Amino acid sequence: MYISNNFIYTELHKTAGTHIGKWLSILAPGTQVGKHNRVPHSLRDRPIIGSIRNPWDWYVSLWGYGCDMKGSVWYQTANRYNFSYYRKQLPKEMGRKLLSPSVLLKQSLSDRSKPLAEWSNSYADSSNPECFKSWLKLMFDYQRRLDIREGFGFSPISRKCGLLSYRFFKFFTDLDQKLYNDNLFSNNLNIEEIWNQHKIAYNFIRMENLEDDLLQIMKTVGVDVSINNKEKLLDAKISKTNTSSRLPASYYLDDETIEMIYDRENLIVKLFNYTPPI
Repeated sequence: MYISNNFIYTELHKTAGTHIGKWLSILAPGTQVGKHNRVPHSLRDRPIIGSIRNPWDWYVSLWGYGCDMKGSVWYQTANRYNFSYYRKQLPKEMGRKLLSPSVLLKQSLSDRSKPLAEWSNSYADSSNPECFKSWLKLMFDYQRRLDIREGFGFSPISRKCGLLSYRFFKFFTDLDQKLYNDNLFSNNLNIEEIWNQHKIAYNFIRMENLEDDLLQIMKTVGVDVSINNKEKLLDAKISKTNTSSRLPASYYLDDETIEMIYDRENLIVKLFNYTPPI
């Protein structure tokens, strides 16, 4: 999370957050406080900026990172038990000091039955679209939702949406603990209505349009960008710090995987007018 007097920026995983943070430190003096944070209540009076990425490319990138045995999703799905994670990181992911015994029991029992061989095989070859498809089916299998940990499977969002939307709602709404309330959809609201009622971020940097979006948002939040910095930013190319060995996203996608991702991430697709990579 990047904290400036003019705004707060909190990055969604694998949306060029490191690159954006570096530019923000040049354009608007502030402080970097961790990464991938919920915005605390005390800072929600400032404009909140988020970052986003084409869902089809996001999932391929996340999987490719896992094929290189990197990233939280790979680590959580490739290991059975992690009591230190249960005690420290999982409560933090869910915005709690401690987890209830029932949550801990449910997570540990699910981990006991985790199909490690299937997960491992899905990461076996970053050049194989069938491996990606196998991984995606595991990611979207409701019975396997707790394999990913980080609280995803405890949120009713996981019934309708994928991990990208879960993180989107986690960072960019005021739902907080309501995100894990089984009554989230009790008023027959759809996912779009819940977003419209609870969003706290109104400005988003699309990874695919990073430089232009960043400049436009700086103008919106009242940051004066010098001509020199503007020219440097527009001339810049994203230097990826979290690269993977995978090929372009379009190589891995077919009609089935395109539809699977659309079905789970249609809110983000609609909000940002995304289409499958060609």
